[in-house]
Amino acid sequence: MPIQRRMSHKGFNNTRFARRFQIVNVEKLGRFASDSVVTPDMMKEAGLISSRFRPVKILGKGELKKTLTVCAHSFSSTATEMIKSTGGTVEVLP
Repeated sequence: MPIQRRMSHKGFNNTRFARRFQIVNVEKLGRFASDSVVTPDMMKEAGLISSRFRPVKILGKGELKKTLTVCAHSFSSTATEMIKSTGGTVEVLP
């Protein structure tokens, strides 16, 4: 019997190396003051995320009525449109 049939199958799995984002919806950013810069540190203090060391992704659920500068590691396209439509800016962190 060939060796590849005798050995059990051990394949590559990418789950150990996948980036796990902390999700924050745009509607949750309404609690910050208008014209402020929202960073992951501020989100941690407000209780929106659990760790400031894991990457943060902003999603476009809900509405945003304030002008904010939002700093995060990733943004969905709808979240970017919402933030820019209110006059805010989006900054992508490394």
